[in-house]
Amino acid sequence: MDSIIEKLVERQKLLFEEGFSDEKLVPIEYEEKLWSIEKKIDDVVSMNASRRKKIIKIQTLMSEFREVSASDVACKNGCSNCCHMQVILQQTEADAIGFMIGRKPVQLDINFKIKDPLKSYGRDTPCTFLVNGGCSIYENRPFMCRYYVNLDRDNLLCSFENLDLAKEHDPRAVSIPMAEANQLFSAFKLIN
Repeated sequence: MDSIIEKLVERQKLLFEEGFSDEKLVPIEYEEKLWSIEKKIDDVVSMNASRRKKIIKIQTLMSEFREVSASDVACKNGCSNCCHMQVILQQTEADAIGFMIGRKPVQLDINFKIKDPLKSYGRDTPCTFLVNGGCSIYENRPFMCRYYVNLDRDNLLCSFENLDLAKEHDPRAVSIPMAEANQLFSAFKLIN
């Protein structure tokens, strides 16, 4: 583990030197594509449709947004560390995913509370849809799973060791550079 911690400390220095922040902006050559996606967001929010249909459309737009930066992501087939993180779903999104995969989602009690949020995710808590190292509902995965993409050079920052450091608020934890998708996130929250 010490060698991974040492690599994390070195990566933190390198990212700082390169001028990275927690939210890496998508390269300028993608601006036109992003503008067309932003226009579609307004169309989805104002469309006369059910919340479920709007959620599905916003999920699709989030995937389009990620495709724009696909060549710059560290996320590759077989890396599933983020599939051990906590993803919170609202009932509307759970219903939309259930509809798409043909399964009725569990209706949680409105007063449901996670007993110990910091211990509720990690290497021992894989997503229920993680099968053989891959997402069994990838085309219908939650919005947050689409939103969370590592724009670093490799998956070092996604390591469980880095996650453990972050859970402990250790200054050696390195934030994962991500492309900003604030307008999509705001639209998702508004619809959901």
